Amino acid sequence: MLKIFRNIAIVLILLSATYYGLANFTNFLPNGFNLFKGKMSVKDTPVLIEQIKEINQLVSAEFYGEVYADLFAAYNDLIVEYGTDLTKISNKYKYLDDYAKKKDKVELINLSILKYKSELDTLKGLISYSDSTQKIYKSYLDSLEITFKELPKGKKESIERERFDYVKNEIDNMEKRYKQASDDFSKHTKRVKESQKDLASAEKDLISAQDDVKDFISKHNLVYIGRGHISAGYHMKNIDLSDIDTSSTKKITLYLPKAELIDTVINPWYYKTDKDSLMGYEIYINRKDRFYTNDDVMLVKQKCRKNLAYSALNKGILEMANKNGISTLESFFLLLGFEEVLVKEKNLISNN
Repeated sequence: MLKIFRNIAIVLILLSATYYGLANFTNFLPNGFNLFKGKMSVKDTPVLIEQIKEINQLVSAEFYGEVYADLFAAYNDLIVEYGTDLTKISNKYKYLDDYAKKKDKVELINLSILKYKSELDTLKGLISYSDSTQKIYKSYLDSLEITFKELPKGKKESIERERFDYVKNEIDNMEKRYKQASDDFSKHTKRVKESQKDLASAEKDLISAQDDVKDFISKHNLVYIGRGHISAGYHMKNIDLSDIDTSSTKKITLYLPKAELIDTVINPWYYKTDKDSLMGYEIYINRKDRFYTNDDVMLVKQKCRKNLAYSALNKGILEMANKNGISTLESFFLLLGFEEVLVKEKNLISNN
């Protein structure tokens, strides 16, 4: 532990001596960055901004990783992006057109399956309704027939005759409704069996179509493994007067946007150590007799870069860059002579 502290102390002494020498005996340091030539003032703000812009980029977090991408995952992105306009670019890619047609077949079968399932749900509801109305109509019909038997049959008083005719007419109507509900029940039940048969056939076709897609991918796939790094931080060249408040000579407030990805690098060769190196890209082809266009190859490499970026984002690189960047800038401006430094995010300020 003592050895570590000793080494740190030596480094700090060397850095301090170097800075002192540059500040006092050379003009290497830009105006405003020399602590021995006075503190920054309000009138120096444009100079300060110009010098900050010279930094260009402040990298405050990096991510190193290994990802893979395959040709058909990249094709899927193209299919989503271009949709019905896919024919405009399909000639650039060796297997895109055939793959898209196989994917379309799977989607069409899936739509048929959804249709059959929806139809079955509707039919089951209709069957349930027909069954319940049959029971209601039958119960009412039975009660009407009992009432009808108890009514006098002959020419009696007009009131009795009207009651007789009304009940008889109601029985006739109820018999028709009961028959219609019974017919609907039979029709829907029959259609359910047909729809179930259609659904089973479509599900069988779907398995076959999905297997066809898997087999096509297996025989034609192109896989790349990519190794590289992502840098995140701030583009300092975007800083302007409205982002820096130096209304007090002892205090500075800097408003920054959130950190963003600055660069994604997967070099042809990625050096892991001084003695060992790994290729930035490694290629795997299932069948050596398959051929690919240059666009195919570049598409998969671009997919590798995207996957590397996604991996870095999922690992929280932007959150780390924000945290580290704010801390670094606070320390930086304290070294310039300010006694109080506030670094805030622009989006948080705009919401207040």
